[in-house]
Amino acid sequence: MVNRDIGNQSHPAAIRAFDAVYEDGEIVCGCFNPILNKRAPTEIEPGIGPRALPRARELMSSGATIPVFLKRGPGEWIFQGLFRAVRLLEEEADIRRHDRRVDAVAVLFLEKVRFRPTEKIFAPD
Repeated sequence: MVNRDIGNQSHPAAIRAFDAVYEDGEIVCGCFNPILNKRAPTEIEPGIGPRALPRARELMSSGATIPVFLKRGPGEWIFQGLFRAVRLLEEEADIRRHDRRVDAVAVLFLEKVRFRPTEKIFAPD
């Protein structure tokens, strides 16, 4: 799915700081460019693009756990694990507190979610 929806883009606009893949209207994974997000995957800096901040807000409010991928090169994405958004800062003073991108309009903090298989295995009769 990532390769189909994100990875095969060859246009320069495909190099975004923040992108999300949707399925049935819900974010199902996050794809981030580490060149534009120095602290990825735990800190994402949405830029001034029209979709970046709304997507960051949506991910934050959804409480969803999603797989996260970092861009390695053209059409190459590396799985980083399962993450969920835990905080979104939109105040200028908070954004500029650290060495951030000039066009960052927010900082989305992600937390890695540890997968713990259950001891019970559901087996239909």
